Amino acid sequence: MPGAARLPYRLAPGQRIVLLAVFRKTRMREAAEVERAHQAQKVCEAEHSRAEHTYERRKES
Repeated sequence: MPGAARLPYRLAPGQRIVLLAVFRKTRMREAAEVERAHQAQKVCEAEHSRAEHTYERRKES
């Protein structure tokens, strides 16, 4: 997929990252994309346990 993309994800047990969806960055469809990601997250959370860790990205010095 050429161009910029948005990749919403969920941190799952076992040090796994679950990609919920892939969106091309466009302004006109943003609300629909956010709703789609929320629905995908609800399905994922209903089928799997919640993530136990939070990972933060920090700028290196």
